[in-house]
Amino acid sequence: MRLLLSTALACLISVSVVGQVSNECDSLVQITMLNPGPFNVSSIDEADNIRNGPDYAGATIYYPTNTSGILSSIVLAPGFMNLESTLQNWGPFLSSHGIVTMTIGTNALTDTPNQRKEALLDALITLKAEQDRVASPLYNSLDTNSVSVGGFSMGGGGAQLAAVSDSTIKAVIALYPYLSNASEEILDHNSPLLIISGELDFIAVPTQHANIHYHVTPYSTPKQRYEIQYAIHDPLSGPNGGNGEAGMKVLLWLKSFLTDGPCYCPPLLTIPATASDFIHNIVCEDLFIQGCTNNQACNYSELAEIDNDSCFFIGEPCDDGDPNTLDDEIQEDCECAGTPHTIVNELEALSVLIYPNPASNNLTIDLGDLTGLNTTIKLYDSSSKLVFEKQSTSTLTIDVSSFAKGLYTLELSTSDKALRSQVVIE
Repeated sequence: MRLLLSTALACLISVSVVGQVSNECDSLVQITMLNPGPFNVSSIDEADNIRNGPDYAGATIYYPTNTSGILSSIVLAPGFMNLESTLQNWGPFLSSHGIVTMTIGTNALTDTPNQRKEALLDALITLKAEQDRVASPLYNSLDTNSVSVGGFSMGGGGAQLAAVSDSTIKAVIALYPYLSNASEEILDHNSPLLIISGELDFIAVPTQHANIHYHVTPYSTPKQRYEIQYAIHDPLSGPNGGNGEAGMKVLLWLKSFLTDGPCYCPPLLTIPATASDFIHNIVCEDLFIQGCTNNQACNYSELAEIDNDSCFFIGEPCDDGDPNTLDDEIQEDCECAGTPHTIVNELEALSVLIYPNPASNNLTIDLGDLTGLNTTIKLYDSSSKLVFEKQSTSTLTIDVSSFAKGLYTLELSTSDKALRSQVVIE
């Protein structure tokens, strides 16, 4: 009997993959709860020959020192009358979790949100240049296509404007954002937006800024607004805001959208214990479509964006569910099928003897009428794992003393028939 793989086999594979992914996700999410994260951190600045951009004043790049692979990044701008140092507690935190973090100062403390937008865009040029600067510790280590921006107060307003100007920005973090006269036209961008605001912020009052920013950002843009209970307009709280829940939300957001990490999305939907208001439009299943992304596979999915190791290919072993077939494998039509064979329930008809059964030391197979024929003798354990295989033309004794106790399937096959019987090893 043939079973179409797009249903039966794919379903079995997905169950296995989901279980595996779930365990991996639990481990990854647990790491985000650490402050600091698992990586050591160092930093460089303009004294180390990073580019000095004209639209900002001063910069520090924090990076993990004991990690491998290509790194995502974020640039953060301070708020009105704030120095770069007010945001620098984000640098060690995020980079200790593997995200390169660049903090910048502004040319003037009174720079407008639009000027801060220009500062962030200019800083992205500087940050990306480290990928090609041979003397940089980030040489050949940056994913220049996985960048984000953020900022506090007017810096958070400027970050949203930067996403409008540069559609390649993968995520925006707006911390207690200040941007007057926000409208659907002004904030028309598709970069996933996380807004964190303070319930008692009387400078960037949420009802006049954060709430409006969230509302006018397109609904098609993934977005979330987390208002921290009793929080004021405080740039220094950084990742410790909301008893550390601000830092975790920012980290989960960046991990989700910079690294296309579906593991980090479900925790994003959890309402923080310190939230006085919380809203989002996130549907993880729609944002992170998992499946087989190899177009050579039988179950290739054009919709899948993230490969979940479920691909199967022509020629791979499978189980068609039919006890009357052998050597099941994926066929040219991507169905699972095996070679038909004959099962003889009455082994006695061929005078075949299997003894003793149960067996503890030796199991003897007397081939009876099969004597003289080239017969393949196989023994499978209860999980269908092949534990013994040998060809014989006469009586064969198998040493089973080292085999695990349990129920086994003995298979005898010749060129034109196959016989199976159950044996017990104790």
